Amino acid sequence: MNRWRWDWARSIEKLMFAFDADEAGASWKSLARQAILRRKEVEFVSSEEYGGRKDINDAWTAGTLRIDAPDRAATDHVQ
Repeated sequence: MNRWRWDWARSIEKLMFAFDADEAGASWKSLARQAILRRKEVEFVSSEEYGGRKDINDAWTAGTLRIDAPDRAATDHVQ
């Protein structure tokens, strides 16, 4: 995340985060807060939805990815 540049998302209105299911990936909330302050709509895929896999790609290829949560808004999870 330390390589993220906000000028990349200047014209983007909505972001969806799907970080690795590890300590570094858990720090997505900091980036989400910054996005919300920039008036971006933010959603996320939780590591629980990876079905025990390490990241979204691993979950997708293993067939364990379960993205069926009705409310994905990060504003409910970012304090």
